[in-house]
Amino acid sequence: MGSYGIGPARLMGVIAEKLPPTVSELFDSYRYQNILSNPLTHLRNLWGNTFQFVFAKPLTKTVQAGADLIGSTVFGKERQHYFKEIPEYYKAAFNSVPLAAHAFMDAFKPNATINHPDFHSGDMLRTVRQQQIPRGLRLVPQLLEAGDRFFSTIIENGEYAALRSKGVADDVAHQQAKETAQKWLFRNEIDPTNKTGQGYVLSGYDRAT
Repeated sequence: MGSYGIGPARLMGVIAEKLPPTVSELFDSYRYQNILSNPLTHLRNLWGNTFQFVFAKPLTKTVQAGADLIGSTVFGKERQHYFKEIPEYYKAAFNSVPLAAHAFMDAFKPNATINHPDFHSGDMLRTVRQQQIPRGLRLVPQLLEAGDRFFSTIIENGEYAALRSKGVADDVAHQQAKETAQKWLFRNEIDPTNKTGQGYVLSGYDRAT
């Protein structure tokens, strides 16, 4: 059928297969591997992701629901957050552990890409060209990627259930849940110019880092 109908990601993949890694890409991979080789890096990532999933995200929902209840009672504002979201979040999150385990293992497949937005953010070609990097320069980043995928799946499913419990449309809930998971695991792309509207404080932090 030729090249018609091939999506951008697949097209980039075909191009990447024809081009060997450059010296610059090999050096970047070597440098990134060394940055992540410290076991403490992985322990901090594990603790941070666990904290976000178990405590921070549900606590935020609790505070939002409480403030929303007060605003509704005192000022008559329309409710947007509810306490019932919290048990729905936990239930779906823990039930998604088997799915998260599959996501963890998928990170080690030969065609898996490593998502590190601080390196070549938004460059699709360089992202798919990671598959051409020697396995020895990918193993440690893949381990970190696998952990992030595990927790991202859990938070996404928990958030999706929480959104659906308050009547959010299915397609909207899926999209918002995915974005929320990326945000809470700090995997969203850096935004030093505040294009996403995240606020000038966070954009200032992105510029500094």
